[in-house]
Amino acid sequence: MLNVRSGRALLSGLLLAAGIAATSPDAFAQPDARYVSHAGPCSRTSACLQNDWFDVSLRFYDPGADVWKSAGFAEVDVGHESALIYFFSATNLEMLVKVLDGNEVNGRFWVFAAAATDLGFQLKVRDTETGWTNEYHNPPGNRPLAVTDTYAFVHDGRQPPADPDPDPDPDPDPDPGPEPDGPDLVVSSVSVTDASLDLDQEFTFYATVANGGGRPSASTTLRYYSSGDATIDRSDRLVSSDTVVALPALDTSTKAIRLIAPSSAGTFYLGACVDPVVGESKTENNCSTGVRVDVSAPSPPSLTGTWSGTMTSNVLGTGTINATIRQSGNSLDGSVQFSYPGQPSISASLLGEVTGNAFSILMRPAQPGLCDTRATGTFGSNRVHGQWNVVDCTVDQHGTFDLTRQ
Repeated sequence: MLNVRSGRALLSGLLLAAGIAATSPDAFAQPDARYVSHAGPCSRTSACLQNDWFDVSLRFYDPGADVWKSAGFAEVDVGHESALIYFFSATNLEMLVKVLDGNEVNGRFWVFAAAATDLGFQLKVRDTETGWTNEYHNPPGNRPLAVTDTYAFVHDGRQPPADPDPDPDPDPDPDPGPEPDGPDLVVSSVSVTDASLDLDQEFTFYATVANGGGRPSASTTLRYYSSGDATIDRSDRLVSSDTVVALPALDTSTKAIRLIAPSSAGTFYLGACVDPVVGESKTENNCSTGVRVDVSAPSPPSLTGTWSGTMTSNVLGTGTINATIRQSGNSLDGSVQFSYPGQPSISASLLGEVTGNAFSILMRPAQPGLCDTRATGTFGSNRVHGQWNVVDCTVDQHGTFDLTRQ
């Protein structure tokens, strides 16, 4: 029987050599998955440890080929408790796996592993007589964590391994269920920063992709669509696309894209579809529903208020103008006062109408004998400008005006 103390010391040294502390709080204390697979001898592509009691196999993610591959085992004599694993070359070892007999300590077999790679992998350790299997995962691109599972398999009785911290009301006859399915990608949620937009307004669209399956997914493409209804499919108008990295089982990835609202008012829906990956059998759920977005033209500002500025004349030069205007719907009324250097001030009432941000005003002086004036122009929130001319008058007078809100 293995000397447990010396076995753990050897593992600690190899873990430290791989840059991982054996006592790391991030180490796996429990497997990522535990289920009944099948009983039977070790396969040709695996390693047999503890005198053929346990079958050890490993698949790794090759980012260059974008596929998962079976790893190889170094043909060196390291005893019946350990295996050395390589991915691409037998001269480039990637991982150490040990199955230790800890019966004298807690009646269990222990699984320890240390990896010197950041590639994704799926390590399986299977009891060849019962079929009970433990899986340990590392997502692609992540720092590998040490496996220190000292409750991996019950030593005697061929019983399913129990949790070291069991549920207070455990199922007396647990059903391990089937082996996990492949990846299952869904666009689980979509949202926008603002669902009520002005014309040509910038906004951000968010989409979350989830892998609801039992296996990691390869990297894939997320496509953004615009639709006239809430049902999003690949026949809708393609807006843009993005890359989704490989996702471990039950993991998510949220993507964001900056968009610009249309130049015309209306309602549309935004959604996303994620492309299927190898091993995914359920693809009818790869598209989201649409999130509604309303686009409207901004309401024109009101002319109601006090305004002042300059008024030019082809006869009198440049003068000043002050106006008080009231707007009710499309109708205008109010008063105006303007003056030119060396000339008396003129007061007038005004009446007019607004169409959008354009206006037409008739100014009628209070002093008798003076001609009426017609003014037209446009306005914004804080500025009014346009041109004017006298009407029904023997003298041709005209000019421009430019006012700001007071």
